[in-house]
Amino acid sequence: MNIKLLAGLVLALSVTLGGCVTNETRPIKKIAAKQATVHIPESELLDVGIRVFHPGIPKNIEADEEALAKKRIYPDLRKAEARYIPTLLRQTLEETAQWGAVRVIPNSADFVDVIVSGELVDSNGGFLAVDISAVDAAGRVWIHKKRYSSLVDLGAYKTQASLKARDPFQNVYSEIANDLVAARDKLTSLDRENIRKVASLKFAADLAPDAMADMTTVDKNGIIQVARLPAE
Repeated sequence: MNIKLLAGLVLALSVTLGGCVTNETRPIKKIAAKQATVHIPESELLDVGIRVFHPGIPKNIEADEEALAKKRIYPDLRKAEARYIPTLLRQTLEETAQWGAVRVIPNSADFVDVIVSGELVDSNGGFLAVDISAVDAAGRVWIHKKRYSSLVDLGAYKTQASLKARDPFQNVYSEIANDLVAARDKLTSLDRENIRKVASLKFAADLAPDAMADMTTVDKNGIIQVARLPAE
């Protein structure tokens, strides 16, 4: 499906349902994604892969249209949102200049410095809730099934045409972005460099497992470390 058409569909349904499920009495405080203020060395600039989200359709009722409707779950829309929301998160991360390449990746992709995965918990046009996890290539958990949620920001629909539109659930994406930055900033420069090298070695080992054997080791904390590097 064309991404612009998908965006329009989600936005239109959000407006329609939003009027039914929420009555905004005060403006929602806007959360901004933290922007990079210093130059990040190339050796520490981590790439991020965002997997397509799980749509969060309960297995016990996934074939029961009536039960799904009672829970305001519309499978086709949920599946579309599971693909669309990661693109909004990608845009948020890119705009911060905190990261290297940021891509939406299939669930089978595994050789990325940091991988973000998520599941839709609730999405009804007036409220969005997602569970997010993030792990780096070395096996370090950055975020573990943390729930991010927000009421719809109806003020986003009042943005003047001359101004850049703000997604009505931008606070969710900004919060996730800020938590990723906070997790990264807890690491040392050597930790970040190690993550990049491990991701590259994992990719190389997938192509040539025999040649790349014994290049990494696991420390006492379960974190993958580089044991040695191949010749240039």
